[in-house]
Amino acid sequence: MFGLALLFAVYIGVSAGISSFRSGAQGDTTRPEIDGKLPVSFYRTSMSFKNLATLLESGNVGFDEAKLLSNRANESAIIRVKLETPGTSAAESEFSEAKPETSVIKLVDSKKSAALTRQRNFELSPTQVLIVSLNADRQILWWELQPDPRLFRAETSDAGGVLTGKTLYRNNAEMLVNIPAAEGITELDFYSPVWNGKNYTLKRIGNLNLSVGE
Repeated sequence: MFGLALLFAVYIGVSAGISSFRSGAQGDTTRPEIDGKLPVSFYRTSMSFKNLATLLESGNVGFDEAKLLSNRANESAIIRVKLETPGTSAAESEFSEAKPETSVIKLVDSKKSAALTRQRNFELSPTQVLIVSLNADRQILWWELQPDPRLFRAETSDAGGVLTGKTLYRNNAEMLVNIPAAEGITELDFYSPVWNGKNYTLKRIGNLNLSVGE
């Protein structure tokens, strides 16, 4: 009798588990909650698309989540680009104290690479560069956040040996951009995140037209 009761209890538990699994597998309409609160990771994921669209809405860029490329690309391309500060020459200093407002983006070379997964979380920093992949209609297909290659932190010491940190910016820098090897990406927009004390804005620093190879 005890054995039958135990089997019945196990059956009820398994049935409840299957029902819960089916309910959770119906889609993203069920939001995971822990003690009545959404986990931080859910907020970061669900807000990333909205944040990106809001920040780029004034940059002549369209955002439609349905047009984004798949989260994972089976093949990718690594593109080496050069960021040059306009108005500078080889005779001038390699560094400047002020952050360059804009950069001339030039294609150096490119090569095929392995699979690529899109960054899920969208967390900005003034020390980063946002690279947005666009199609011919300037619709967002992909994005990538990277450290700003122009940023250079230097330390100098005085006569007493006291170290002082200083932030400089390279007038010419190179970076590698990894994008899906998919048809449709025709240009890359480069943005610098700017913190205004309350929130971030995005300043467009340059563009690379891939359709003409420049």
